Amino acid sequence: MKFKIYLASPIFNIEEEESNKWKKIVKLKLKNNFIIIDPIEHFDYKKNKDEQYLIHCDKLNIQRSDIILANCWQPSFGTAMEILYAWERKKLVFIIFPHDNIHPWIKYHSTKIFKNVDDAIISIKEHYLEFLQKQLSSGEI
Repeated sequence: MKFKIYLASPIFNIEEEESNKWKKIVKLKLKNNFIIIDPIEHFDYKKNKDEQYLIHCDKLNIQRSDIILANCWQPSFGTAMEILYAWERKKLVFIIFPHDNIHPWIKYHSTKIFKNVDDAIISIKEHYLEFLQKQLSSGEI
């Protein structure tokens, strides 16, 4: 069984390379045992202006995910909404927040908070191993 991880981060008024750099690291390090859902790959935000369709696609992808990994290096209404939406659906919400003053709403609606991408990746791998061990011990695998 592969975990599905939804990647959330600011996209508007952001340089594309800045938005994608951390995602490339996640995809490289988690490519074997995880399915990575990057909304940028499923929807061309620059060309398609159908905002309702965009939000509908993001919500469906969050529903299909086991974990949402949100990189909150700067404020983003969309990312905050994705975090809340995932939290309300009992998803694991892992936050990358490189600053010291995390907003109470983000803190409250997170499962775990990390200072950097590498720490988040380590924790995701550990969580996956724990899940597999529980499956094995219960005879479900």
